[in-house]
Amino acid sequence: MLKQELKKYTKKPSLIIPFGVDLLQFYQNKDLHLEKDFTFGCVKHFEKIYNIDKVVIAFGQLASKYPLAGLKLKLIGDGTEKSNIQALAENIGHNASVEFVGKIKNSAVPMYLNNMDVLVNVSEHESFGVSVIEAMACKVPVIVSNAIGFKDVVPSSEYAIITVSTEVKDIFQAMESYYLDAEKRNSVADKSFELVKEKFNWADNLLQMQQIYIEFISKYRPI
Repeated sequence: MLKQELKKYTKKPSLIIPFGVDLLQFYQNKDLHLEKDFTFGCVKHFEKIYNIDKVVIAFGQLASKYPLAGLKLKLIGDGTEKSNIQALAENIGHNASVEFVGKIKNSAVPMYLNNMDVLVNVSEHESFGVSVIEAMACKVPVIVSNAIGFKDVVPSSEYAIITVSTEVKDIFQAMESYYLDAEKRNSVADKSFELVKEKFNWADNLLQMQQIYIEFISKYRPI
């Protein structure tokens, strides 16, 4: 999708090197999964474009439908919509828990991801989706919107649940689907990890970049 976007601005040939993830830092660690309850998570700024309010509403509906499940939602980040989202969270009832973690250092992200059963990122618009790749590297199944920017990261429904829209009902349906189907979660997690290992391993991406520089220098260096 990024290559198609570049065609709007230049007719020159282009090569896309993905923004990869360090697999030595982001990896599955079951010892860090301390939560016994089923935990959804979101790592995003609290801004309208990221639809965190809709995630909270959908989560509240899911918790109401399954009151004995002890569902949890961890929201990692900060932003201008935080107070509004906190107000929404206060109204979802006592049969669920919403935790506002706040900003965290990048080095702490793997720990929080490994505490999640599902990552939810249903942005209205997205340029790439770094948090999605990081979750996939940790074998955490993800829910993404059908925003164009996600298509380079999640090429098909094999690798994530892709919502039909960013409406609450579709986010709810995706969350419920994962909650009820452990086999689906495991299958998506395994396939998405293999995708990250093949295309988004930062060590490989760095070598690709180095090779381009070497070829460029050898081609254009004055004799």
